[in-house]
Amino acid sequence: MKKQTKGVITVASLGLCAMVLTGCTKSFCSVQDKAELISIYEKNNIKTINEKAAKNGMLLPSDEFIAFIDDKVEEYVASEDCPKDDKGVALRSFAKFAGYNEKGKATLYYNYDKWYQEACVELGVSKCPGVSYISFYKSSLNSGISGKTACLTPEEGDFGLGENQIFVEGKSWGQAFVDYGPIEGLLVYPIGAMIHYFTKAFGMYTGQVAAIILMTVIIRTILFLVSFPATRSQNKMSELQPQINALQQKYPNAQTNSYDKQKLAQEQMELFKKNHVHPFLQMLFMIPQMIVFICVVSALQGAAVLSQGTIFSTSFTSITYKAILGWNHETPFALILFLLMAVAQAISTLLPQMFQKWKEKKFNVNLVKVQENKQKNSMKYISYFMLVFIVLISLSLPISMAIYWFIGALINIIQTLIMEAINTSRRHKNNKNGGNSGASWQRNKNKKKKKSSDKFSIRRG
Repeated sequence: MKKQTKGVITVASLGLCAMVLTGCTKSFCSVQDKAELISIYEKNNIKTINEKAAKNGMLLPSDEFIAFIDDKVEEYVASEDCPKDDKGVALRSFAKFAGYNEKGKATLYYNYDKWYQEACVELGVSKCPGVSYISFYKSSLNSGISGKTACLTPEEGDFGLGENQIFVEGKSWGQAFVDYGPIEGLLVYPIGAMIHYFTKAFGMYTGQVAAIILMTVIIRTILFLVSFPATRSQNKMSELQPQINALQQKYPNAQTNSYDKQKLAQEQMELFKKNHVHPFLQMLFMIPQMIVFICVVSALQGAAVLSQGTIFSTSFTSITYKAILGWNHETPFALILFLLMAVAQAISTLLPQMFQKWKEKKFNVNLVKVQENKQKNSMKYISYFMLVFIVLISLSLPISMAIYWFIGALINIIQTLIMEAINTSRRHKNNKNGGNSGASWQRNKNKKKKKSSDKFSIRRG
């Protein structure tokens, strides 16, 4: 493959991954959901917000202004305009922190901003907070809920634990495409819906772990089937390594001589074509795997049903590093889970390479040491990079993602062992039948060399 072609593929892959990364991290929280989150946050943090505002010399809301806003909220709640939850109760949070604009579209702080202007006229500017306070107040609320994304649910209802429970609006599959984007509709929403319905099937408040495990098995199975051609091609390439090394010995000056380099590349491609091997197929299949990985992260962060449960007193939505460093009831399980996940990921990454080295040592011991294949080196470094990346980024993601990676690593280990068992069985079968696999080819070549040397020694004798 030409360098220009490789460059185009690399740039296109990075661009695609960047597009997916920015698209799939969108929050599924609607205006109504955000109003609910803001209501909870304001209730718990209004004192701190006002203290910070006072230190900065801002004019705080007077009692008359607060009473004015409360009266307006009560009027709106009693009207037909205020949306209701699944029990038919009007949403006070929407009344205060959202509203419908002139076009009938739900807009955050629409009612509050309108009532603020009315209060300034009816009560007088002296009894209303300053514009700087209103700006600081809203920005504080927005930043306070910025990390809250657990709003992905196909069914409306109350989600959360204890006093932090909120009503979350249900979203349809079509809405996911229209309001959030094609990738969200194609992958993120189905994964989130899968978690929701699996949790309901296994039992609310206790079925989240089973739902994550089942979802992981399904996704990893699909990825295995999609990437099976690449895995099979890689295994064939491993078996052809003796022949590849022999070709490299045939052209020892390929690194400095352009003619030898061209002939080596030509004969290697003929060998790959003859044995149906695609050297860059495994790197190509990393693109859909990366896309699915990002979408799974978004779905696990957004699944509202995960905000309801705990595992060993640890919330599924707790950020891993915060749970570990919090030194509270969540710390023991979060720390153990992180260590198990890291070890499982390391074994999952290193096990295929260990098998590869074992096969090279067993079937390729008689060949002179040659320069290691560049594509193989690239894949090895990519594997190491992904291992470090997963371990480090897991600290900044929810506990649910650590569970997904741990289960996924166990599945990968099992897949590697099964594939190696199949390849070993096929290799033994080829050897018995006199097949021309890479290993048997090398043995046959060694046998021919031995016979030739025997004949030569007999003639000389």
